[in-house]
Amino acid sequence: MDIFAFIYNLDWSSILEKAFFTTLNVIVAIIIFLVGRFIAKKVSRKSKALMERNNIDPTITSFFVNLIFFVIITAALMVSLNKIGINTSSVVAIIGGMSVAVGLALKDQMSNFASGLLIIFSRPIKKGDFIQVGESIGFVKEISLRTTSIITPSNDNVILPNDKLVTNKLINFSSTPDRRIDILFTVSYKSDINLAQKIMYEEAINHPLTITEGRKVKTVIKAVNNGSVDLRLRFWTINHHGGTLKYALIDSINRRFKENGIRTSFPQEVLSATTVVKKVVN
Repeated sequence: MDIFAFIYNLDWSSILEKAFFTTLNVIVAIIIFLVGRFIAKKVSRKSKALMERNNIDPTITSFFVNLIFFVIITAALMVSLNKIGINTSSVVAIIGGMSVAVGLALKDQMSNFASGLLIIFSRPIKKGDFIQVGESIGFVKEISLRTTSIITPSNDNVILPNDKLVTNKLINFSSTPDRRIDILFTVSYKSDINLAQKIMYEEAINHPLTITEGRKVKTVIKAVNNGSVDLRLRFWTINHHGGTLKYALIDSINRRFKENGIRTSFPQEVLSATTVVKKVVN
């Protein structure tokens, strides 16, 4: 009977009034969040379209679009929580404390994130560039905030932590429109050296992918060995034609060497201009 008496004596008008306003506040909070989500999507889409019209780098566009969406949706969430009576300052303090703990636990990931920001804003590389980082070499497929993926010449997808790109030596072969390529042939000492140099020069100068305007094709004797002579062919080409031209000339020069009785003593060594500089520096 005491329980029924307790229930009977409750201030039901006040309880119903509080329940009504609480429910109303929850509904309003949900509406605020949904409206904020709608605005976040709308502003993100408009921002993306504006950046794409102004030819802003896709990586930077993606970063700012995601940042805008996150800021708006976070603001809507804070307003919604405040509407139903949750102290948002306490929530922010808890999130801040958790962020410190998470940051310590994921310091390597945070380093990759910071490196990703540096790459995005300093732009040492961009999508489509041909790069080398350590032993990894290939075309940049995608740059995200944590990782950068490249496609190797053998079509492997290599995912590199952004920290590796910032702390290690990064070679961007696409930073200039053209590149110099050196090919080293080791010819038998008994062969006609002058004829070998003439063949190397003719094959390079007559190939349509070789740059001849403002650039010179050179053949030089690099070294004289016991029983052989090292001949170096040096030429220039457009960046993305480097591999095609290099192997085409190796094939055509070897074929003409055989036709003219010129013997190559050892397998040919192929060097890029960057490799030569790297060997000298190291």
